[in-house]
Amino acid sequence: MTKRVAKRPAAKPRAKKARRTDPVLATLAKAIFRDCQKQSLKSRNSSLEADVAVEDAKLDNLKVKHVELVKIATAEETKLASLQAAAKVQAAKSNLAAATAIVNSSWNMLRSRRVAQQASQTDLAHAEVEKVTLESACKELSFKPVMMGSDGLPQGMTLSLEIRADSWLRGFPDPGISRHKSFVKCLEREISSDISALVDAVIAETLVLCDCDSAVKVAEEEYDTSKAAQQCAAADFQAAEQDVVDREAAVSNAKKAVAECDLEIEAVRMSLKKVRMTLQAFQDGPLAQFMAGEVVHAAAALQAHEVIQAGGA
Repeated sequence: MTKRVAKRPAAKPRAKKARRTDPVLATLAKAIFRDCQKQSLKSRNSSLEADVAVEDAKLDNLKVKHVELVKIATAEETKLASLQAAAKVQAAKSNLAAATAIVNSSWNMLRSRRVAQQASQTDLAHAEVEKVTLESACKELSFKPVMMGSDGLPQGMTLSLEIRADSWLRGFPDPGISRHKSFVKCLEREISSDISALVDAVIAETLVLCDCDSAVKVAEEEYDTSKAAQQCAAADFQAAEQDVVDREAAVSNAKKAVAECDLEIEAVRMSLKKVRMTLQAFQDGPLAQFMAGEVVHAAAALQAHEVIQAGGA
C-alpha cells in the first residue's frame, strides 16, 4: 500500500513591518522640496517676464522706427509734390521743342545757302570758261595782209583759227586793206569789250561766291550752335524726367518701408500677446496654486524646525 503524504499547509507570508516615518523629518523634507519647487516656479516666472520685456522693447523700437519712416515718406511726398508743382518737366519739354524748331530752321537756311553757293560756283565756272575760251581764240586770231599769187590764189589767211582746205578766206590785195581797216579795228574793239565784260563777270561772280561762302559759314555756325542748344535742352529734359522718376521711386520705397514696419509691428504685437497670455496663465495657474499653500506649508515647516531644536536641547 502506498502511503499518502499529507500536504503541509502553505506558509503564510510574513507581514512587513511598517516603517515609522518621523513626521518632523517628513515635514522638513517636504519643505525642502517645496523650496526647490518655489525656486523653479520663480525662475519660470522670471523667464516669462523677460520674454514679455523683450517683446515690449521690440514693439517700442518698432513704433519709434515707424514714426521716423512716416516722416521720411511724408518728406518724399512733399518733395515730389513740389517738383510736380514747379512743372520742370513741362518747361524742359517746351524748351526742347523750341530748340528743335530752331535747329530745323537753321538746317533749312544752311541748305538754301549751300544751294546758292553751288549755283554761284556754277556761274563762276561758266564765266571763267567763256573768258578763257575767248582769250585763247584771240591769241590764235591774226590780221595780216594777204598777197595774191600769180595763180590768183591768196598767199595768206584772214581771221584764221585753224588751217583747213575749206576755211580759206578770200583776202584783199594789199592796196585794199586800208578800206577794211576800220572794220578790223571795230572787230578788235568788240572782242576786247567782250573780254572785259567777261572779266567783270568773273570778278562779280567771284564776289558773289565769296558772299555765298560767308553766308554758308555763318549758317553752319548757326546750325552748330542751335544743335548744341538742342542737345543741352534734351539733356535738361531727360534730367527733369529722371528727377521725377527718382522722387516717385523714393516715395514708393518710403511707403513700402512703412508698410513693412506695420507688418513687423503687428507680428510683434501678436507675439507679445502670446507671451503675456502664457505669463498670465502661469501666474494664475501653477504659481497661484503653489503660493496658496505656501502659508500652510511654511507654518508646518517652522513648527517642525522648532521641534528639532527642542529635541536637540
